[in-house]
Amino acid sequence: MSKRWYDSETTVSLAVSMLKNASPDMQDSVCEFVTKLFEKKDIKKSDKFIVFKVFDKRWYDEKENLYNVLETLRCCTDSEKREISLSIINHLCNIVK
Repeated sequence: MSKRWYDSETTVSLAVSMLKNASPDMQDSVCEFVTKLFEKKDIKKSDKFIVFKVFDKRWYDEKENLYNVLETLRCCTDSEKREISLSIINHLCNIVK
């Protein structure tokens, strides 16, 4: 059985699951937060992100900001994925408070 890219690491899987279940406003807040985090860490988006909605099969393909954040996260190193995922989890927990 093939796994989704984010299922191989529990922290990443939890962050993506929380993001999926968050309200649209919370998702937008996370996307803005993580985009700034990518810039701070000098993590660049690939040109392939311009082809938004080519596949349109995954839950995050429906919103461009979610697509860009999650595809950028997918291309990060394992340690960057864990670190950014922890930031996503913390950000979502802080929003709920």
